[in-house]
Amino acid sequence: MKSLVSIATTNTLQLAKAICVKDVSTAAQVFTTLLSQNESIVKIVATLTTSFRTWLIVKAMVAEGVSDNYTIATAAGVGNPNRVYYLKQEVGSISISRLKQVLYQLLELEILAKLGATESLFTSQIISLCTV
Repeated sequence: MKSLVSIATTNTLQLAKAICVKDVSTAAQVFTTLLSQNESIVKIVATLTTSFRTWLIVKAMVAEGVSDNYTIATAAGVGNPNRVYYLKQEVGSISISRLKQVLYQLLELEILAKLGATESLFTSQIISLCTV
């Protein structure tokens, strides 16, 4: 049976969650696994950027007092408004400031990835994202 979601995407989402909860060892391990599976660094960074952008939008809207999941889903680009419930839980203990900092660093990483920076630099940057 063919999987609808690639293993790499699932692992990249695991990487995003590890960064989100500041789990350095899991983040480093998942990132190394992705690289060993020949996953493109540009694709990894793009998936991380999308995840953190979605989390930031959800967190900011909740902080502004928006409670309608449909409104939040529309703003965050989430197709299923019911998923917003889980997104709210994922970002419940993370500050907007931290989400902004991580997103900013990810955008810088995207530039480095497109310029062809080394894998070792990216590994250290992924670890750095966990400590923001």
